[in-house]
Amino acid sequence: MGSQTKNSHWNSVAGVLRTVFPDSADPEKLRAYRAWEVWSEVVGPANAKKAQPTKFRNGKLFVTVLHPALMQELQFVKERIRRRLNRLIGAEVITHIYFGRGPIRQEDAATLSPPQRTLPQFRDATIPPIDNPEVRAAFESLLTARRRRLAKPSEDG
Repeated sequence: MGSQTKNSHWNSVAGVLRTVFPDSADPEKLRAYRAWEVWSEVVGPANAKKAQPTKFRNGKLFVTVLHPALMQELQFVKERIRRRLNRLIGAEVITHIYFGRGPIRQEDAATLSPPQRTLPQFRDATIPPIDNPEVRAAFESLLTARRRRLAKPSEDG
């Protein structure tokens, strides 16, 4: 085939996602948020009610801990926690764990989930020029489906 075009980054789904959602499309960052899903399995349900991941940035997982005694306990095993989290995540994305004292909201303890990322409004999104017709069609389909879903009344009330 011919040489790479000026817009060759638009010819792969990963390239489009990185361009359209530069903060959200980092695969390593997305993988790291799996720590919220497996946290209870790694530290145990009782500890998960008193210690929760709160933020991930640059390889560092920040965990809020309710009691100083538990924070000290977790400090002793933090390397084991880090290794097990990375193993369950499937990649070495967490390089350090930092514990900090703070309040834990009980409704959060019951359903640990990663921080919500804000995405742009899909109602106004347009597809930039994409050379690959299959990739362009896939994104047009995605936007159409999302717009339809946004147009439906919420079932939650």
